[in-house]
Amino acid sequence: WRQYDDPQLDDLMDRAMRQSPDLALAQSRVQNADQSARLAAAQLGLSINGSAQVARTRMSEHGLIPSKFLGFTWYNQADLGVQLQYDFDWWGKKRATVEAALDQAHAAEAQRSAAALAIQYAVADTYFGWQADQARLQLTDQLLATQQQLTHIAELRVQQGIDLPDEAQKARAQLAAVREMRVALDGSAKIRRVALASLLGVAPAQLPELKAQPLPAVERGVPPHAGLDLIARRPDIAASHWQVEAALKQTDAARAEFFPDISISAMAGLSSIDMGKLLTPGSRTFALTPALHLPIFNGGALQANYGVSKAQLDAAVAQYNST
Repeated sequence: WRQYDDPQLDDLMDRAMRQSPDLALAQSRVQNADQSARLAAAQLGLSINGSAQVARTRMSEHGLIPSKFLGFTWYNQADLGVQLQYDFDWWGKKRATVEAALDQAHAAEAQRSAAALAIQYAVADTYFGWQADQARLQLTDQLLATQQQLTHIAELRVQQGIDLPDEAQKARAQLAAVREMRVALDGSAKIRRVALASLLGVAPAQLPELKAQPLPAVERGVPPHAGLDLIARRPDIAASHWQVEAALKQTDAARAEFFPDISISAMAGLSSIDMGKLLTPGSRTFALTPALHLPIFNGGALQANYGVSKAQLDAAVAQYNST
């Protein structure tokens, strides 16, 4: 639209990009997808957590070890440590989840671009429709002035007995038709202003005053570089493509659920029931925990999850083909 070099249109586009509710909704989806990708990436690989706690506990006098044998009823327990955990993504499940989230973010960005393009097209189309109505109104005003003169001449000719009264009646009917046309064009222009205000997300009274301008010259025909590569850059097609890529990665992640998960946890810290000895070498404690999780029986949940991912992939491919 910048090629038209129209300051009024530029201003409307700027307002639409800043104020359109549809574009704001699309932008919120982009931000949500970006945060989802960050969340998926944060769950990959090594995690480190620190902990510190102090507890004061009263032992039961009738427990497994009665407090009278220990010589005390109340005691303090202090713990200070750090825990490391690493999940080995042997089958690429988490990596596929991260890539799927990134593809969803790309799709959301493309959808935002598609929404922006749709709004820009609608604003330009409505704006030039309004300008066309203004041009038609100018022509109609000229036609109305001419028809009024013709009606006056017809009435004079009837008064002089040159023509029959029917001729004056025909002229009046044509004048009424021109006036009706002008009312319709004026109503069309007002409706387009309301549509522009809706696209900008403002009330019609808040729409800036528009001035009638000559319609721009338009190059006709298909651009010489038009082809499938150019069409594939359309935002809605790009969004459908990224949706397919995301569905493929989600299918890979669902397939990896059938394989075992291997993780390793390590803990190092200090633990003591005597606060004064917490920071001494004797309070050291360590733990190393390798773990293997192997799905054996889950009532068909893994198969169902994989079937859902395949169905979503088929739907994404169908949507891409349709687009």
